[in-house]
Amino acid sequence: MFLRKGEKMKKCITLFLSLMLAFSLTACGSGEKETTTAAESTTTEAATTTEAESTAAETTAVSGGSGLENPPVGVDQEALDLFNAASLKTGELTNTRSRIQMDMVMGEGAEQQRIAMDLEMTLIKSGEEGEMACSGSMETMGVNMVLSTFYKDGYLYTEAIGEKVKQATDFASAVGSIDMTSSIVSEVEPDKFTAIGMEVLADGNTKITFIANTGDTEGLNECYGTMTVSPEGYAVAQSYTMSGFQTQDGVSQPLSVMVSLETLAYGDDVQIDYPDFSDYQES
Repeated sequence: MFLRKGEKMKKCITLFLSLMLAFSLTACGSGEKETTTAAESTTTEAATTTEAESTAAETTAVSGGSGLENPPVGVDQEALDLFNAASLKTGELTNTRSRIQMDMVMGEGAEQQRIAMDLEMTLIKSGEEGEMACSGSMETMGVNMVLSTFYKDGYLYTEAIGEKVKQATDFASAVGSIDMTSSIVSEVEPDKFTAIGMEVLADGNTKITFIANTGDTEGLNECYGTMTVSPEGYAVAQSYTMSGFQTQDGVSQPLSVMVSLETLAYGDDVQIDYPDFSDYQES
């Protein structure tokens, strides 16, 4: 089945936003009151965006973790415990602002699609409800565009491709209906790590390096990357390279994703400035 270019672009945007939201949730939850700028406690790891050919080359090496500067050997239980503790503690933060850079390649040959996105996202959570704002740029199918999306009071508002639309939903549905990356990003089970290690850096942060494989046949099942943990125990910088397969329109296609997530700030002073939503059309 062949789709018109506009339909393909919208499908790619939907998939990419889902991936982006899945990663952003690792830096949002409920609990902390202190406001901190992450720059005060970490030296940000540089995010790397490559062309599709480079991404495809990385994908072939995911299971071996050869894209890592110092690949870990074996499972260091202390590193695994710190990874899980930092993920949990960071997930309990109430208000966070993060920068997310993603590069996704889906399909192969003439049907290959590549999307690159650079976004700043703010998430505010209160119990089971919350608010969200993100804005930035995206490049797909040779087109550069500015994208913004918000969630507030039961509506998801999106402005992209010259359109402003709103959709009635709840917070959980807006950010929780993502299956393909949750097993890797949210809670990687201990037995899914094939190797994990750590080192204490000169600035006092701890850098965790890992290789994981979920064993699933669908979705992003192979992953390697790093997590930088601050002395306070928060995951302030993360990078992932993942590969697997995604079924779209009944066809299984290879999928690779490279992600960099930097926590810019967290705490009660992190707030969202909303635009006027009166001209958004309900979809």
